[in-house]
Amino acid sequence: MQFSKLWYLQRFNLFQEFTRAELLAAARIMNLETLERHDQVFQVGEPAGHAYLLKEGRVKIYRRGRLGRRVTLAILKPGEIFGELALAAGEVHEQG
Repeated sequence: MQFSKLWYLQRFNLFQEFTRAELLAAARIMNLETLERHDQVFQVGEPAGHAYLLKEGRVKIYRRGRLGRRVTLAILKPGEIFGELALAAGEVHEQG
């Protein structure tokens, strides 16, 4: 599994300047997960404990409007990262 993680990390722009040793260290602490359509990754107000790298598929970032409707803030594609801002600040997620 380590090789698979390393292979994916090498394809993200965020890690292009990492040395092999740094990539291996990152691969050791990361988890690969498969989610189904409509699975929620996190909810507003949850403590931020992870950053997420999108390998394939799409992720919709949205917030509920005043009337309870979903307001789409972004649709992420493979190679993008999300959840990192709240993680860096040690805060909670403000967008779902």
